[in-house]
Amino acid sequence: MDFGAWYSGLTLIDEEILPTLDIGTRVDLFTYNLEIITSGFVYSAGNLDKKNDAVTVSSHLPVDRIFLIFSNSPVDIHQVKVSKDLTLKLVSVDSGTNETLILKIAKEVISFYNELACDRKINDLTIVSNNHLGYSFFCRSGLISLHSIENEKTASYLISHEISHYWWCNALVRNQVPEAFLNESFAQFYSYLFYRKLFGEEKYRELLAKKKQQTEDIKINISRLSNQLDGSVKERLLYIKGALLLCALADQAGQPAFNDFLCEVQKKRVTSIKQLEAIILRTLGPKNHEFFLKRFI
Repeated sequence: MDFGAWYSGLTLIDEEILPTLDIGTRVDLFTYNLEIITSGFVYSAGNLDKKNDAVTVSSHLPVDRIFLIFSNSPVDIHQVKVSKDLTLKLVSVDSGTNETLILKIAKEVISFYNELACDRKINDLTIVSNNHLGYSFFCRSGLISLHSIENEKTASYLISHEISHYWWCNALVRNQVPEAFLNESFAQFYSYLFYRKLFGEEKYRELLAKKKQQTEDIKINISRLSNQLDGSVKERLLYIKGALLLCALADQAGQPAFNDFLCEVQKKRVTSIKQLEAIILRTLGPKNHEFFLKRFI
């Protein structure tokens, strides 16, 4: 294996454990010279077979994301104690990473989201900055991988979206079923709230109008989400149309009532649309429940 390159996926896992890999559990191995520098496993796992240059993971639980990084290059690790209750760790695996910008925005986002949080607050978080995987993502172990941090606007969007998954990640599904609304649409809605904090109400409304235009050609609602749809349609249903639905529901219900609704969803760790509907009915009432259904179904 050429450890001068970067890899992601099951190809680095011993074939003997492949039958145990299924939807449910995450594996995050970040290594340099075959030594683990960051680990946050949600199961009992992990040894590195140096003799065979292979990774062996023992797990009786299912897995839905394997993220393995090997490199011959040094990895920069910056740990910042933001406050007595918050520690940030930034792992830079690319030259030219703007650590100052990433840490600045991450601190602002976490501070804002922790104020909104009703269930739990972020105390520590690891951010991996890399341009090798082609996308950004959040792992339930408390780790974020960021891709293509080109400027402050891009960084604000990516960081605010991925960090919000700390609260919005309970539906253990892929982004091709309606329940993914509970993960991606809520996360995107939170990123819109952060945008409003940064730029004000007028710019926020302009953003929503612009986003609405981007979905005008989509004639179906989120309940029709499936793997049969075009990738662009799926992405816009979840990341735009779903988030706009939550924005509209917030306007319809009023902010105090909608805040109560968000708190209830967080505390219950909602995993299904039926659970969500029950909370809407209980906290926002029949009128807003009907408003939601018309735009979701």
